[in-house]
Amino acid sequence: MASVLFSLSNDEIESLALEEKDGGVIVEVKAHPAAKKDAIIGVHDGQLKVDTTSAPEKGKANDAIRKFLAKCFDVGRGDVELVSGHACQKKRFRIDGISKETCKKLLRGK
Repeated sequence: MASVLFSLSNDEIESLALEEKDGGVIVEVKAHPAAKKDAIIGVHDGQLKVDTTSAPEKGKANDAIRKFLAKCFDVGRGDVELVSGHACQKKRFRIDGISKETCKKLLRGK
């Protein structure tokens, strides 16, 4: 797996709202743009909390989070799609080619 910043407990990983759909997984994300670093900082209300250094303008933060999630889940950038929440902090990304179990395994760093 690519080098990314996150440290989640098993309880946090199990509380994620993950949905298998169309050969991939829908991950709910709470975005924190204009942060000091790109990182997964935790889970809140089933949402993966993701910091990004990119500004929340003209889709820059959305694109940065999409690229970051691709690294986290070891898939190509084209395998990660923002499906809702284009202009708000709460977003849903579809990650193609992985299952819920693979998603959890990667977040555990295994």
